[in-house]
Amino acid sequence: MTQKPRRIIEPLRCVRLRLARTAAVLAVLVLAGSCGKPVDVGVVPADPRIVTAHSSGFVSRYGEILVVFARDYGGETGQSAVRNPFRVDPAVAGSAVWKDGSTLSFKPDEPLAAGKSYRVSVDLSAVDAAVRDSFSFLVRTPEPACSVEVGTLRAARDGSLELPGRVVLSDAETADKVEKIVSARFRGLRLGAVWTHDGAVHDFVIRGFSAADRDADLEISWDGRPVGAFGKGNQAVRVPASGTFEVTGVRAVRTGESCLEVSLNAPVDPSQDFRGRIEVDGVSDLRFAPDGGIVRVYASASWPDEVRVRVGEG
Repeated sequence: MTQKPRRIIEPLRCVRLRLARTAAVLAVLVLAGSCGKPVDVGVVPADPRIVTAHSSGFVSRYGEILVVFARDYGGETGQSAVRNPFRVDPAVAGSAVWKDGSTLSFKPDEPLAAGKSYRVSVDLSAVDAAVRDSFSFLVRTPEPACSVEVGTLRAARDGSLELPGRVVLSDAETADKVEKIVSARFRGLRLGAVWTHDGAVHDFVIRGFSAADRDADLEISWDGRPVGAFGKGNQAVRVPASGTFEVTGVRAVRTGESCLEVSLNAPVDPSQDFRGRIEVDGVSDLRFAPDGGIVRVYASASWPDEVRVRVGEG
């Protein structure tokens, strides 16, 4: 049943948030001829006059192995190499395909094994008849690993409830396996989830449930075995009783235009003036965008690294 939008009229919550941005970078290619590094046993470095970069370190089981040449050999995107210069040990069947005129890719026919090291040898004469050299390097696939982040309960536009979350893997994996990791139950019923997949990051939203006449727990469980990962866990998320109106969470959003996202257990009236009801200490000229049980708060200037948010009567 559609729930009538509510207005924020009572003091609800005060929360302090850190908005400092963090970043992680995974290096896929290394420059050929890098100085000052020990050379692994059995590895023959590339001549930097011929090869400028190649894959190194961790590679995806489902990915490709790349070599970047110093000159353009005229290969067209998607064109197979005349002769495959790659040899992989342990043996892996695959094909050599040009990504552009100077970048050659080895594409395995089947996913690589998880948590395994491979020695890749490249016969340069297969690319350039004037070059008789070959070189080799090591790559490794990640061990299966899985982490689950449970988000904040919120109301949808129709008044039903939903709970977002995220599964982060150490490597890409097929959707059918990922979607077996997480399960949810509420008041004895198993709930479904809507998924979106992007590489090793998999977002889900549990939908299709409503509050009861008293507080109850939504039980979230996860198990990494479908993707070969160890570890399992569970978390109980409190679902406030129907007829109540609570702030269930406040978080910083850095994708797109930065904002604060205030989540509530009931949809808000989109015509409401939120000035004085949602305040951020030290930040003025706020803009509000209500959407069901979410109010996104935007600032006209850059956000500070830490803010204190007040939600309630102004």
